Amino acid sequence: MTEQNKKLVELMKHIGVVDEKLLQERLKKAYYEGEPLITDAEYDELFGDKDYVGYTVDQSGPWQVLPHKIPMGSLPKLKTWEDAQAWLKDKGQGIWEPKLDGLSIELVYEYGKLTHAILRGGGTEGEDILKNAKNFQYVPQTIDTTIQYVSVRGEVVISQSSFNQLRQTSEADYSNRRNCVPGICRRYDGRYSDFLSFWAYDIYEETTWEVKQYSSELDKLVSLYDYGFKVPFAKPVLSEEDYKQYASIRDTAEDFQMDGLVIKTVDLRHQIALKFEPNGEQTVVTNYTWEVGTTGKLVPIIWFEPVNVGGTTLKKASGASLRNIKQLNAPVGSIVEVRKMNDVIPKVTKCVKSSDKSLDIPTHCPICGSLLEEQGADLYCVNPNCSVKQENKCTSVYWAVAIKGIKDGWIKQLMVNGIILEPKDVLKVTPEQLSSTGMSLQRAQKVIEELRTKWKDIIVKNEVLPVLWMLPIPSIAGKAQEKLAGYFETIEGLYSYLVALIDDEPASKSDLTDLLGNSKGNAAYAYFVE
Repeated sequence: MTEQNKKLVELMKHIGVVDEKLLQERLKKAYYEGEPLITDAEYDELFGDKDYVGYTVDQSGPWQVLPHKIPMGSLPKLKTWEDAQAWLKDKGQGIWEPKLDGLSIELVYEYGKLTHAILRGGGTEGEDILKNAKNFQYVPQTIDTTIQYVSVRGEVVISQSSFNQLRQTSEADYSNRRNCVPGICRRYDGRYSDFLSFWAYDIYEETTWEVKQYSSELDKLVSLYDYGFKVPFAKPVLSEEDYKQYASIRDTAEDFQMDGLVIKTVDLRHQIALKFEPNGEQTVVTNYTWEVGTTGKLVPIIWFEPVNVGGTTLKKASGASLRNIKQLNAPVGSIVEVRKMNDVIPKVTKCVKSSDKSLDIPTHCPICGSLLEEQGADLYCVNPNCSVKQENKCTSVYWAVAIKGIKDGWIKQLMVNGIILEPKDVLKVTPEQLSSTGMSLQRAQKVIEELRTKWKDIIVKNEVLPVLWMLPIPSIAGKAQEKLAGYFETIEGLYSYLVALIDDEPASKSDLTDLLGNSKGNAAYAYFVE
């Protein structure tokens, strides 16, 4: 299993998706629609600089989906000012432009008339939101040209003054400039689209006999300006002080938000993005709560006095692990710095001043009351019958095949009703039992049929990892499940191992302890011999 796949598997349970392809689709769609589920750094680590195609656009929505003549790809990214200087060293003069933080779109003009406005979507195709785009500020309805095909690419954003007016006008609770743009763009009723604006950064022109070639980046920007488009700043020289200044106003600049700068060579041969580091604000810790996950791992949640970070009011953040909480050393009353990673995900990055109180680390599971055990970097509830652990394991059976349009609430309800007691019971549910949750019998029949068909396909393909997800093995999940899957290789391999246990082969236990360590290996062995 590649490192990329390992990281994807780790994310699956945290985000509520188990199927790898479905997870990739969900991560890419959220990232490109402006509401990412993971940080930029995590996204780049998973998909690298070759994430060109993106996700599959939903064809069932109200908007027509059209292809891009040239795919709208992603730029490779740099993290520091020093990285940018090193990148420029052997490339000569660069042009610095803002990396706008909005929604990418392609405006298509045919013989000078605006005919399409295609969102970036999956890179190769996107929704044509023409009727809304016509209302955007700075979008010419016609341009002065007889050229057959002109593609203008840019970003849909909202200015600070327009956002302030939107909040006074709209019945929706828009609390963030960045996040309101995707939703307004896709509103089929067109409301509030006139609050948005379009800034251009690229152009492609084609006739029946040639494609126009620009000799420099500046020529391209001048052409956009002459056509009547708003073009963000372009600087041939940028100092480190300038970079820091732009980073400080990323969310408060009037015309648009930006999450970094784009560096282009004058000859148009190279371009790359330099991302800003996340902003941070100080606040005071007010409480800690602990959430129990599928494996019994307790995830700490840090609560703090509400603080505005980058235009969003935050009041809590995940503490990730017990080890992280200890290293942070920020008991209640401490002053901490809070940042939005990728300008979205809240994180307490450091303790500015620790209070004189002590950290309140739980000793008993907040759900079942069992004693907790510290294992490595985390706290665990080791009670195999803890209700949250069982619920999460049962829902993971469903999310291994994830049926579109159906959430896992029915599993939780059937557990309350005593119909589902353990993971394997999910596949035994009848349409009649499922319909008791409020779903129509016809829909329930389709859900059960699809659920069983997809699991049958897993069996036919001999995929052992989804089967391991069904087994409530104490303390075994994530990487430990991957290791077990690699050890067994196939469902038949798991079966052969269990047969070997019947014959009491002495190597069986040592194999698991060598693979997983003594604690988890013994737990797995004890489960298999029960």
